[in-house]
Amino acid sequence: MGERIMGRKKKNTRAVSVEYELWFEDNSPCHISLRVDPIGESLQYSVAQKIVLLFSKKGDWVLDPFAGFGTVLEVCQKNNRKCMGIERQVKRVHHCKKKIKSENIVMLEGDALKELKKLKKPRFFDFCLMDPPFFGFLYTNGKKTKNYSEHLSFLQKIFKQVFKKLRRGSYCIVGTKNVYKKGRLFPLACDLAHLLKKAGFKPFPEIVRVRKKIGRGGRKETRTYFLLVNQKK
Repeated sequence: MGERIMGRKKKNTRAVSVEYELWFEDNSPCHISLRVDPIGESLQYSVAQKIVLLFSKKGDWVLDPFAGFGTVLEVCQKNNRKCMGIERQVKRVHHCKKKIKSENIVMLEGDALKELKKLKKPRFFDFCLMDPPFFGFLYTNGKKTKNYSEHLSFLQKIFKQVFKKLRRGSYCIVGTKNVYKKGRLFPLACDLAHLLKKAGFKPFPEIVRVRKKIGRGGRKETRTYFLLVNQKK
């Protein structure tokens, strides 16, 4: 757990240094140095890999309803897990499919909620790792959510569908952070933890917390990124 991983810095990118501090159930921290992809601050490969290896085993089916650029799919492919990813943006879907070299990795294009509802066959997943878009970046039915309540309402429906698709005893981990928008704080992490509980999940005794220290242009900021760990009992 004390392993330190140095991310390689690519040329001609605006990558910034990041410190992740993961706290596991035994209260032992794992410090990881990574490079943040200039595309955004989504879940990074090295962190996703540690989580997938910790909460699943070889041959398990992993679900990622917000696949993005395919980080979780790539991790599963490399570590002998089966995976289904869902993404609504066509460019991102094409990007993911270029990475897929295994028939055990399935990539679906479309709205996460609609695609989950389409899974009529009794397919059960062994683990779910998702990094939902933050407030202001989530689309449903092709339109951006208008307000915070609508944002939470959509994610609550996602959580309920994921709960139905998971095997009993399986874990669901949701990456999120609180959002500051137009001078207002939206406690997204706390609200999603509440919605996961309402969907039927039992919160894991220890929440995995990821703290990121970012230096850009001489400025240093401390941001907290939460990994909400929940189990279907």
